[in-house]
Amino acid sequence: MVRIGSNGTKVRLAVVPQIEAIDWNFPVTVEEVVLLGRAADRRLVPWAPASARAEAREILDKLGIGQLAHRHIRNLSGGQQQRAFIARALMRKPELLLLDEPTAGVDVKTRHDILHLLHSLNHEGIAIVLTTHDLNAVAAHLPSLVCINRRLIATGTPQEVLTPSVLSELYGADMVVIQQEGMLLIGDVPSAFKDEHARAQHPQEVPAAHFGEQPPPHAHDEGAGHTHQKEG
Repeated sequence: MVRIGSNGTKVRLAVVPQIEAIDWNFPVTVEEVVLLGRAADRRLVPWAPASARAEAREILDKLGIGQLAHRHIRNLSGGQQQRAFIARALMRKPELLLLDEPTAGVDVKTRHDILHLLHSLNHEGIAIVLTTHDLNAVAAHLPSLVCINRRLIATGTPQEVLTPSVLSELYGADMVVIQQEGMLLIGDVPSAFKDEHARAQHPQEVPAAHFGEQPPPHAHDEGAGHTHQKEG
């Protein structure tokens, strides 16, 4: 339980850590990870009761990984590992779920699956708060944002917050924001890929691509490791 708000209202809180912070060699199965969500319960015996195991299996089935209950957590994909730790948090029956970079280090499909799962949990009445640097996922999936860089910079919807001026203040770098069919697409400005220094300040062997230029015409043999596209 934590207290929030000016009146100190108590809410049940659960936390999902970054999967990069987990010791994947620790000898524990998926089911055992989920049961750790009840570790704070006061019990006279150290093992979980049958009711808790049944609840753990129900949550795992709900998250689509029930068949992996007895598998070592090291032998899961990144998305499955994330779901296992979300299942552990759900064992606390939280009203507020905090997640630290839940989409870090996963592929695009897994990222979408995780965010859709969190969206479903939110519709079931669980408040979701997560940290992330994944701007395009934020723009596509999250309804409300808080931008912080040592201080509060902006709050609001993605359309209100994800603007070039706010992102420049947030990251200290220029970024481009494009609206395409109602969606926001965010990336580095093209100039970010070019070096603005004069050539005289670089060693002569620095390649032309460093300055955003095409390499000069040159010949090479078959072992050069690259080819040229012929014009015409």
